[in-house]
Amino acid sequence: MSSSIAPRWKTAFDRAFADAPPIAQLATLDVAATTKPRVRTIVSRGFLSPTRVPALPLIVSTTDIRTPKVNQILTDSAVELAFWAPDAKEQFRIRGTAAIVPSPETEPALYAKCLDAIAGAHGSTRVYEEFKKEKFDWEKKRVEVFESLSPGMKASWCRPQIPGAPLVGGQEEAKKWPKTVEKPDSEHPAVQRLRLTLSSLRSITDPTAQEHWNTALRNFALLLIDPHDVDYVELGVIPNRRTRFWRWDLEEDNSGKDGVEIWKEEELVP
Repeated sequence: MSSSIAPRWKTAFDRAFADAPPIAQLATLDVAATTKPRVRTIVSRGFLSPTRVPALPLIVSTTDIRTPKVNQILTDSAVELAFWAPDAKEQFRIRGTAAIVPSPETEPALYAKCLDAIAGAHGSTRVYEEFKKEKFDWEKKRVEVFESLSPGMKASWCRPQIPGAPLVGGQEEAKKWPKTVEKPDSEHPAVQRLRLTLSSLRSITDPTAQEHWNTALRNFALLLIDPHDVDYVELGVIPNRRTRFWRWDLEEDNSGKDGVEIWKEEELVP
């Protein structure tokens, strides 16, 4: 498969999730806990591919920079995702390496560690090399994804206590946390109602809203997965089908242009 087109498994993935949110289980290794597996549910926020090499799609998701999985990924970037498309009856198990794109306001040592991972300290670097050639703005992408999310989702990054830590103060304390986070420079609903007759009134700036926005954006990070191996199962057809896709560097067999990565595939027993 040429590096100038998207891999066949991604085309199948887009078709399977055309009308359903791509929800996955993400598995990491917790080396601090004597290398125990950890799994949680995440939502894919789409793919991101270098302009010159669509065959190298990154899976984009999101996380709170304070969660345990961030350190797990920075310690061992190997991850596996399992997606199930119920309508299509198709499963995608995707192995790859993960990276974190945090806020520049993150604690300096952690921020530097995250950038080192993106630069290639862990796993495959080809996709990030391509983005570097494009002078891709990761911070701009991070803010863009954050702003695309619902106010309720944004509020999850504004919680004052660390995700996964013991809850201090119980549910009564949790009820005090912001339920939504709105962009502070957006027009206030009251202003919208009066705008036609009171043209001098515009955005109402709420200092608390600004603080919540800044906190949520500071805790918000992109989670990127660089796929290396995909196990694709089709249970909606008879007989069932199963195909394995894996990335192949043509340098390994000298059969093509130097450094051009493609995807190979083989049929497996379902």
